[in-house]
Amino acid sequence: MFDGVAAPPGRCVAIARRELRRLKTGIEEGSLSPCDPKMAASMLAGALSWVGRWYRPGGALAPAARRTFARHLNKTSETLA
Repeated sequence: MFDGVAAPPGRCVAIARRELRRLKTGIEEGSLSPCDPKMAASMLAGALSWVGRWYRPGGALAPAARRTFARHLNKTSETLA
């Protein structure tokens, strides 16, 4: 979503392709641990897309949610390694 409006499907596809290329490049260069780039891209996209559904700045869960989300995302990326 961009400014509360869903991105056009073509834009989403372009972003997905770009990020998949970045993941593949990182794996080839050795800056990312070997993994299935499509699986990693799907996991990251899914994790990031849900933030907008549950996170509310200034909400009661804001500080804990940020820490928890970051911790789980880091743990998941380590698992992909």
